[in-house]
Amino acid sequence: MLNYSASTNSTLPGFTIFGTLYLKKPSPSSWLILGLLGLTWGFSFLAVEQALKEFQPIQIASVRIFLGALILLIANFFVKKPTIPLTSYKSSILLYFIVGALSNAIPFTLLAWAQTKLSSVFVGISMAFIPLIILPLAHFLIPAEVLTKRKLVGFIIGFIGVLILILPSDILFSGGPSMENLIPKLFCVMATFSYAFGAIVIKRAKPKSQITFSAGALCAATIIMLPISFSISSFQNNLSFYPVVSILFLGFFSTGIATLLLVHLINLEGPSFLSLVNYQVPMWAVIIGSVILHEPLPEEFLLALAIILIGLMVANPIKLTRK
Repeated sequence: MLNYSASTNSTLPGFTIFGTLYLKKPSPSSWLILGLLGLTWGFSFLAVEQALKEFQPIQIASVRIFLGALILLIANFFVKKPTIPLTSYKSSILLYFIVGALSNAIPFTLLAWAQTKLSSVFVGISMAFIPLIILPLAHFLIPAEVLTKRKLVGFIIGFIGVLILILPSDILFSGGPSMENLIPKLFCVMATFSYAFGAIVIKRAKPKSQITFSAGALCAATIIMLPISFSISSFQNNLSFYPVVSILFLGFFSTGIATLLLVHLINLEGPSFLSLVNYQVPMWAVIIGSVILHEPLPEEFLLALAIILIGLMVANPIKLTRK
């Protein structure tokens, strides 16, 4: 999940939602794609939970990245004029590896490992913090992105939500941190920072072809992950149906096809419309985890989610524009 923003010209006619001007009403198909993206990424935490029954975290991340790369490579052949995002070929390759590591290899591995100790609900909620982390990072790393007072207030509100999510059972109630729970929680936070840095790099690179760029990044991540996975882990001989289906879902749908839908939606409606998915994913993770997996849903989880989403709404009022 990445955070996207776009400017809105308030002098043009349109309609408003939550006090924000919409220049043109998105089509029903765009809303459908947006909902499908949110649902797909929301289901990814369930898929990881099932895949962990027979696959190790690094195997899940590696296979997911490899299958996603296949989908993007195939799609790239259908792009009329695939382009390399930078003028320097060597710079492009380096950029692919940086983005592949930050946006795929590192967070996929950290989150899969964290989910061996934590519920899918917790991991899903923690992802809501990604667009808020981008705000202070963008202030220092992207010249045009200024951390306004409104964004700062939103970030502080969201950060309070993250503290509520991480601290209560470990420190506030038991009187001291439990390393068994604290470390995987910190891994989730580290994953959100990795996603955020990846988003910053992508925004600075301004790739001309999102599909080509995504394919290159996933291929680079595959080159990083597969040798590591093969060297430190081994696959079981007898695999069950649900873990295999889950890992295929993560690769083909949650990584590969979802990226194609993301690019298509940006081209149709602009990046601000896509930012609505940031509100969907954690809520789907809560619903799916509690209803299907019957995971416990502590009150502090819901409180943390509400505060983080409020912080996101304060920092980034929803602005929908056509490109």
